[in-house]
Amino acid sequence: MDDLTTNWNRLTLSDREGPGYCLDDELSSQEFFLATKFLTKRALNVDATAKTFTPLWCLRNGVKIRNLGNHTILFMFDNKEEVEKVIQSEPWSFNKHLMVMERYNKNNYVEELHFTRSTFWVQVHGLPIKFMNVKAVKKICDVLAQ
Repeated sequence: MDDLTTNWNRLTLSDREGPGYCLDDELSSQEFFLATKFLTKRALNVDATAKTFTPLWCLRNGVKIRNLGNHTILFMFDNKEEVEKVIQSEPWSFNKHLMVMERYNKNNYVEELHFTRSTFWVQVHGLPIKFMNVKAVKKICDVLAQ
């Protein structure tokens, strides 16, 4: 145990290696990110995911994919408009399992993402005509959002 403590104490940064170096924004990636959590217990095939969504999303320059583990994938796009197009077309599923998506701000850690919300299309049948107005729709949406 004393050897471990002694060796640990020797592991320090020199003045040149230490606090004087910062990474500049010009070194950061110019891509736009969409983090996706797949709600499944099955093993996730990243290659199959890429082959499925690249043509489905009709992206001009394709998409890069990085497996983050724990059923989470990071999709990397060349432009923000394509990210918005994918988000606006929610909900998405893969092998009949919901994909919960969040825009990823590259200044934060992926571990800070919660994946607690997803967009759904809801169709109400049998609604009397007198309730087909904006006020009634807002009330129905409030109930569904709870």
